[in-house]
Amino acid sequence: MVGQTKSKPKNAKPKKKNQVPFRLNVLFIVVFVLFSILILRLGIVQIVEGETYKQQVKEQVRPTSKLDAARGLIYDTNGELLVGNKGENAITFTRTKDDSAEDLLHLAEKLTEYIHMDPKKLTVRDKKDYWILKHGLLNAYHEKLSDEEYNRLSKSDDKSAAYDALLDRITKENIDSLTNHDLQVAAIFRKLNQAMNLTPYYVKIGIEDEAFYKIGEHLESLPGIDLTQAAKRVYPNGDPFYLGSVGEIPRESLDYYLARGYNRNDLVGTSYLEQYYENLLNGTPTKLQFQLNEDGELLANPKQLPGHRGYDIQLTINLELQKKVQEILKAGVRDAMFHWHNPYLNSAYAVVMNPQTGGILALNGVEYEDGQFNNVSYQTITGSFVIGSNIKGATVLAGFETNTVPSAFNDKKFVFKNGNDLQSYPGNNIGVVTPVTALEASSNIFMAKIAANMAGFKTVDKGSYYRVYTYRDEQYFHAFHQLREIYSQFGLGIRTQIDLPKEGLGYEGDIDQVQPGQILRFAFGQFDTYTPIQVAQYFSTIANGGYRLQLHLLKSVHEPNADAEGPGELVYQFEPNVLNHITMNQHALEQVHKGFWLVTHGARVYSHLPTAPQLGRGEYEKYEIAGKTGTADVTINGHETVNELFSGYAPAGEGHEPEVTVVVIVPGDDNGGHHIKLAGQIFKAYFEMKNGS
Repeated sequence: MVGQTKSKPKNAKPKKKNQVPFRLNVLFIVVFVLFSILILRLGIVQIVEGETYKQQVKEQVRPTSKLDAARGLIYDTNGELLVGNKGENAITFTRTKDDSAEDLLHLAEKLTEYIHMDPKKLTVRDKKDYWILKHGLLNAYHEKLSDEEYNRLSKSDDKSAAYDALLDRITKENIDSLTNHDLQVAAIFRKLNQAMNLTPYYVKIGIEDEAFYKIGEHLESLPGIDLTQAAKRVYPNGDPFYLGSVGEIPRESLDYYLARGYNRNDLVGTSYLEQYYENLLNGTPTKLQFQLNEDGELLANPKQLPGHRGYDIQLTINLELQKKVQEILKAGVRDAMFHWHNPYLNSAYAVVMNPQTGGILALNGVEYEDGQFNNVSYQTITGSFVIGSNIKGATVLAGFETNTVPSAFNDKKFVFKNGNDLQSYPGNNIGVVTPVTALEASSNIFMAKIAANMAGFKTVDKGSYYRVYTYRDEQYFHAFHQLREIYSQFGLGIRTQIDLPKEGLGYEGDIDQVQPGQILRFAFGQFDTYTPIQVAQYFSTIANGGYRLQLHLLKSVHEPNADAEGPGELVYQFEPNVLNHITMNQHALEQVHKGFWLVTHGARVYSHLPTAPQLGRGEYEKYEIAGKTGTADVTINGHETVNELFSGYAPAGEGHEPEVTVVVIVPGDDNGGHHIKLAGQIFKAYFEMKNGS
């Protein structure tokens, strides 16, 4: 029908307009605007500000170098300064990448006008290098190599082949032709040549004021040379060995230190405590920050970032006691040599320590030679001595540990098939002894019986003597090793772990090279050798109830004190370190304590031990000393003589906790008794200092 309109279906919805193209257009516009801003900003950076930023980049090359800081101080247990620092005139050389070998040689020539170097440190290679440099490299090649040889070697894959060949051609006559002046120049050149790029390097430490000032006046003609002060170690109270020394990094350790951020010419601890505690004593270095352009040219003087002194350390060493013990030893040796005319006695050694902590109070040694006393205290940690009857306390405990100790035994001669009879004392049989009285009487036979039982030897009673049958079998070797193992529980024959490098171990005899009966003598201290500090650890282990403690000289670590008046704020306190506890029970240990007490306080008097009871009577009675003597057969300068020892602790006895252990060794003491006198005087010195008397 014309003019009729179409009707919509019932429930039909109206159509929506499509919005996606509109949103895309908006997104495109936003992206376009952002890219336009970014392009505009890049244009400004590259075109307008490009040169400025480029220059800033050039100037941001900031290599850093370091100057070593002063080392930490070292104090004794009472705060007395043992090692300090003192400023000393020094010059440094800062090398740049443009410095040639010829430049360094020219500088070395100039420096010879002001400083003197020790040419003894020059190696043959140093002298050859200098000879080549002095003559000129091309001239040296022309003189020593043919043209054909030089052309062939210089074209080889080995870039150093020609130079190595040149070095080989330099003769002894060439080196000997160097004058004293040449050697001075070579020594200075060697130091300059060791410097690394932009790293101040000490050329010389310890320059006289006059020369130091002259260098300062001519610095403009000495490129790279600077004046400075270096910290030199000073020892206001002497320099005992254990403090150690400071010096240049040893060649064999250079890689180790470089890997830890040191410079080549840093001064480091090279021995004993300075070396052992290098990580504490070494200061935080002053850093020098250089500003260079992209061509490596210095734009300004380096910026200094100050460092600080190393940590200070306090030791367990008692300086006053150390000095007193040294004088006691000197007086004792002098008396033995000149009053008692001991022909082979010229030295004595002593160790004083705290048995409850492992702290060393004094390490002393003296030796008289060529009309004067030498300080040989280092022998207390490296020296090796036969200790004789000092070992018997450990032997008795070994007997208890292995169930081989007799409850009682009649001390009389041991007779062997091949001779070499054994007695406790020539011409005397001691009689019946127990583990306790065997220590008091120092019975060799009782100790030998323990070892015989361990080794499976037969001892047949023949009335006035024992016939002993020895065997070299598996049980014998096992017994020898077992005895050594038990001794090691006390620190004998193994490291005490003292905080000093180069600790000695003593010497183990070769059991395959001796008669099987040697194990009997081993049981009373006539075979292996030990260091004085091992003996001190052994007696301290018995004194403190069976705990083997690490020996140490470090007491505490402190922050640097600005006024240097004693240690600063505490950083670390050394705590006693138990290395092991002996396996013997307390009953066995008490037997040894009683025996050691009777050595100095016993009522029985043995003809071969006339002096030991002196330490329990008279002026020493109040100190309540317990311990053990020792006599060991030795050969000194081809002559048979004896070492005499006393090792003990105090106060001992029931209800007391020992606080000091003393070990005294007197080699070559033929007349006897000096070890007892020295030990008594050292105990007295300790307690008088403690009590302030």
